[in-house]
Amino acid sequence: MALGLTAPAFAEPPLDKTVIRYLGSAGQVTFIELAEDLGYLTPLKLKWVGNTISGPQDIQTVVTGDIDIGGAFYGAILKLIAAKAPIKAVVGYYGSDANTYYGYFVKDDSPIKTARDLIGKKVAVNTLGAHLEFVLREYLARSGLSAGEARQVTLVAIPPVSGEQALRQGQVEVSALSGVLRDKALERGGIRSLFNDTDLFGQFTGGAYVLREKFINDNSNASRKLVDGLSRAIEWAQITLARNLGLPVADTQVMHFGKEIAIVIERYDRQFSGNEIVRICQALGILPTRKYQNDGGPSPADVIELLRTYSTDRVADVDTFVEALAFNWLIGATDAHAKNYSLLLAGGPHVRLAPSTTSPAFFPTMTSICRRSSSR
Repeated sequence: MALGLTAPAFAEPPLDKTVIRYLGSAGQVTFIELAEDLGYLTPLKLKWVGNTISGPQDIQTVVTGDIDIGGAFYGAILKLIAAKAPIKAVVGYYGSDANTYYGYFVKDDSPIKTARDLIGKKVAVNTLGAHLEFVLREYLARSGLSAGEARQVTLVAIPPVSGEQALRQGQVEVSALSGVLRDKALERGGIRSLFNDTDLFGQFTGGAYVLREKFINDNSNASRKLVDGLSRAIEWAQITLARNLGLPVADTQVMHFGKEIAIVIERYDRQFSGNEIVRICQALGILPTRKYQNDGGPSPADVIELLRTYSTDRVADVDTFVEALAFNWLIGATDAHAKNYSLLLAGGPHVRLAPSTTSPAFFPTMTSICRRSSSR
């Protein structure tokens, strides 16, 4: 293991609290539920107290103390913090990219083609004052609608599981859908996309889980365990997806080092004597400060040419690199720079593309409870 360790160096601290109350989401498995199912929260136990229809409702319930953890759009979190709500964002958990996005849908035969066609129409969103309203208002503004015209577009708060039905039955002209609810609606046909949030903002982190400051202060060990488990579930989702797609990835796990929580990566370069890792920047003679292509760093074409020149299995390594590029784009791995790709010199003339060690997607962002670090 990295740092020469093969097991957690410190015993698990006793937990101040063992039951974590939360709100679920109808028709979806949340990261906190995934974390429990994978055993990452043990010995913490989750207690489901109902379903939420929106992020603002979820984090308001945290503020009132009826649940211990909730998540919402960053705008809703900032509004509560500005109003002196004693909460703290601890880990980013959702965002939008090519696969995970919110779309605004109309029926196939709808006359609505542009933003201006929305004047006088009704749009279904899960709640007011959150992600979906913000995106819609931005779409209208960018399309040239005045503030007065934008006010003529009526937002209707409808539970996400009812959004498709409301659209098909004509209760609204537009419905915002995401995830499995969006995918199933598209499978049934008869609807089309008007626009997506990614059309406006590209890939972005949308929101975070929050805890009450009092909960953190009174239950520091449970708070750390909770954020640890969530981070592991997010990492598991990314790495498992890459592995299931056939991409070579190194084994990783979250470990505790005193008060520090780190994602530890297994040393794949220590299997045979004489192995050596060479970062792509190093191999190309480029300073590591120029690891990003837009800062003058290596382009995909540069890396492919390097592999074609030096790899002892150039076809396989070029294919793997291109597949990794596509995968990182799909999951929104905005930090997949040239230092995250390496060559493995396995002794003698053998040179191969090293297994992927990090797939840092856009949403796992931890603050004061847990600082995420990795072997780089």
